Amino acid sequence: MEKILKVMIVDSSDDYLNIFSDLIEEEKDMCVCGVASDGIEAIEMILQNPPDVLITELRLRRLDGLSMIWQLKLEGDMPTTIVVSCAYSEKIAAELDDIGVAKYLSKPCAVEDIVGAIRSAAKPGRTTRAKVSTDYDNAISAALSHAGLSSRLQGFNYYKEAIKLVIEDRTLLSGVTKRLYPDLAKHFGTTAFSIERSMRSALESAWRVDMTQRRADYFGARVFQMKKRPSNSRFIMLVADFVVGENRRINAEIGEIAGALH
Repeated sequence: MEKILKVMIVDSSDDYLNIFSDLIEEEKDMCVCGVASDGIEAIEMILQNPPDVLITELRLRRLDGLSMIWQLKLEGDMPTTIVVSCAYSEKIAAELDDIGVAKYLSKPCAVEDIVGAIRSAAKPGRTTRAKVSTDYDNAISAALSHAGLSSRLQGFNYYKEAIKLVIEDRTLLSGVTKRLYPDLAKHFGTTAFSIERSMRSALESAWRVDMTQRRADYFGARVFQMKKRPSNSRFIMLVADFVVGENRRINAEIGEIAGALH
């Protein structure tokens, strides 16, 4: 039996809500599981009844579409998403592509384009639901490299995973020995002692060379201004705070782009 795709439609225009709803309901393999006219309402509905595909405008009431999509992404609840909007630009298209939007169509668009986009986006392997930690992978790797850690050392991988865990659960910093190291040991199939020793060794290697200026240039003068090697837990905290701060800065830039839509 063919799967019925659940599609949610978000648009501030009642006319487009009706047009898209009628269009989807005419297809035998699709159904409308919800409609909303603003971003906040849409998030609440998606959390209660996740659709297979989300179709949304960017110009919405209360919370714009770009902010809505980004919030869903950060929370790990972003469904496969198609943007159909009056607001179209190459810059916005690039931002949506980075977030993981499957398709970006400009209004007005042909009926067959919308139906085709839904079927294409819903194919296996096209889902955009993800834990937020996966979005930090490249940023964490870059930060560790700029701090002086060699990616050839196992401690590099241990730090990378530790920082992702701390970003998701800050309380792990208060139980590094009893919680964080054992969690890492279980993940990597080794011992907590081996985790701690490898991380310390990688950090010691990084601090043997004076990279104070390079770290200051990348992280800012106040982050790694100490010449003495920090403890494992302090290093994890500093990198985690830096990566999260950079993410917020990027979010602010996205917010500025979203503001231009109004």
